[in-house]
Amino acid sequence: METHPVTRSGHAVSELLEDSGNRRQIINQELSLHLLSDSPFSEQQKLRYVLDWTHSFLSSGSEIHHELSRADGLILADEAHRETQKISPELKVTSCTGPGLHGDQLLALIGRRCDRVTGVDVSWSGATDTGVKALSDGRSELQLKSVVLNGCHVTDDPLTKLIMRHKDSLCRLEVFGCQFLTPSCLQTVFEMCPRLEHLNIGQVPKVNTHSLTVMTSQLKCLISLNLTGLQAVTDATVDTLLQNCVRLQSLTLSSCPGVTDLTLHSISKYAPYIRSFDVSGCKAVTDAGVRSLALGCGRLEQLDLSSTGTGNRGVTLLANYCSGHLHTVKLSFCHITRENILKLCRRCKRLKVLHLYGWTRLPTEREIRGVNTAVKVYPLP
Repeated sequence: METHPVTRSGHAVSELLEDSGNRRQIINQELSLHLLSDSPFSEQQKLRYVLDWTHSFLSSGSEIHHELSRADGLILADEAHRETQKISPELKVTSCTGPGLHGDQLLALIGRRCDRVTGVDVSWSGATDTGVKALSDGRSELQLKSVVLNGCHVTDDPLTKLIMRHKDSLCRLEVFGCQFLTPSCLQTVFEMCPRLEHLNIGQVPKVNTHSLTVMTSQLKCLISLNLTGLQAVTDATVDTLLQNCVRLQSLTLSSCPGVTDLTLHSISKYAPYIRSFDVSGCKAVTDAGVRSLALGCGRLEQLDLSSTGTGNRGVTLLANYCSGHLHTVKLSFCHITRENILKLCRRCKRLKVLHLYGWTRLPTEREIRGVNTAVKVYPLP
């Protein structure tokens, strides 16, 4: 007998978790929806089913992680870390923009009925001020540690109200691509949440130099920061940032036109223990900057130099001085010889992922396997 789509297990969950690198364990309750597209139910019935199912678990009192995202369809799953028996519940709703499900409905549900949730991610779900307001007006017991609104249509007042409500517990804020946010709003957020550890304000076009100055003076506890595509980012602002945010381990400056080799010199000077660094699309970055990075940041694990001026000399230095920890390197659209790529693969024993998009002559799979059997090259040679 054919299994109903509502109760059919979603194999994509396991694949999603495995690809993400998170060591998690799927527990028994699992719901694969595919937006219930194969079922005869109305859109309203489908939405009601999803909301009821979500509420029953988020309010059940079990200390588990909840995720609702798109992976070959729409998945809602309960997960538990292998190493951790107790974890605060999170709801993750990403890329769900079908007619039967919208980020605002989930945010309203959490605000009304789910007081145990500590993190929400409604990235690219179509969520708007309506949902953010509903979350702000939610149950008094709700204490959010993580708010992720990437790609959502959010404006100043609702976001400020939400942050003010959860300022004492908030550790992560992501508003990538939220084009309506103004510098004054962000400055208020920075001043209210000095204990923020993770911040993503990439592609927020109105960010200016003053708001970045306030950020660097207020957010001393930052561990990860994404400033993708910001015109206001310069070598000088990054230098000040690094001197103030001494705990920073992950920095993304992709497509920031004001970033040059001087920023990489500052990284080596003030953030020698940085683990993840992205300057893809920064055309003024050359081998001179990569030299400083390689000599000063031996614990680098992830590095993206795609579409920069990085060449053979820079890659050779990375192979010689950063081989101990590097596991992900992206060199798409860079001019480097096959011999130096093979040297990088040979020296970096922990290398798992290597991006070489835009190359005309890739090393062959046999050549790569001859020096490193673990690395995966994209695109496939």
